[in-house]
Amino acid sequence: MKTTNFVIEILITGFQVVIWMALIILSVFGYDWVKITSEELLSLTFFATIVSYPLGVVFDNVWGHLAEKIDRPIRKEYFREPDKLHGIRIKIFSANRNMAEFTEYIRSRMRVARASFYNFSLITLTSAVFIITQLGDIDTALKKKLFLFVVISGASLTFLAFNVYKKLVHTYYNQLSVINKEFSTRISENSLDSEE
Repeated sequence: MKTTNFVIEILITGFQVVIWMALIILSVFGYDWVKITSEELLSLTFFATIVSYPLGVVFDNVWGHLAEKIDRPIRKEYFREPDKLHGIRIKIFSANRNMAEFTEYIRSRMRVARASFYNFSLITLTSAVFIITQLGDIDTALKKKLFLFVVISGASLTFLAFNVYKKLVHTYYNQLSVINKEFSTRISENSLDSEE
């Protein structure tokens, strides 16, 4: 996978983390103290971008670890011996660059969907907490509508990201399985040809 694609993937994850972390800070400390000029906004955006990358790296690993319970059963559907998966990936990378890039493209989308699933759920939760704790001075009916909108739209995005993630996990392992079988067939045919 190209380095640029990987950096963008990590930045997306990091930006999502920055959103729910900012909502936690605003929920705890309020937002009256936040008075930002246009120059400060530019500096803050630059700072958020710098912080997003390391946060993306850290939380990509955290979400990967947490998603093992989802990933493992799907992996076993396609590979009876999951320990051999690393070797299969190396074989694909060394044998065919196009196939390797295609599988890495699927894997990249899978990681973005996985991060979005976890981050959308946390953004929804922290947004709801922010509305409850910091928007006490707005009209009650408006506050309820805003709360419902945030919870319903956030839950919908979380559900959608989860289903997309599961589908991409199936697609990824299916493609690895198909490519591995294709390679095995070619090796067998070449062995038979050499014996003749």
